[in-house]
Amino acid sequence: MKANELMVGDWVDYKGIRNQVAEADLDIHHEKWIAEITPVTLTPAILEKNGFERSEVFVEWKYENDNVYMIYKPFPYLKIQTEECIVAFPCQYAHELQHALRLCGIEKEIEL
Repeated sequence: MKANELMVGDWVDYKGIRNQVAEADLDIHHEKWIAEITPVTLTPAILEKNGFERSEVFVEWKYENDNVYMIYKPFPYLKIQTEECIVAFPCQYAHELQHALRLCGIEKEIEL
C-alpha cells in the first residue's frame, strides 16, 4: 500500500495483525513500515459484524439504518445512498469502505 491511500482510523494488516492507522504523517521514515502494510479484504463475516445482512435472493449484502442505505456486491462494488449523497464504486477492502462512509458524512465505526 501507499501512504496516500490511508487515513487515520483505517483498518490495515501489518505482519498478520490487524491495526488501525494511528497517525497521518507517514513520511520517508515510515517507508519500510508502509511497505509491509496490506489492506484488509472485506469478507461476509466483516460485513455481517457491521450490520450488513445477506440477501436471500442475490449475492449481496444490504445495510439500512435511519437515512442510510448501502448495498455491497462481491464483484466488488459498493453503493451508498443517503438524503445528501449517492455514490457507487469498486470497494474490496475495509479502508475503502471507511473512506466511502466518510465521504458521505456517515459516522459509523467499522469493526473487524
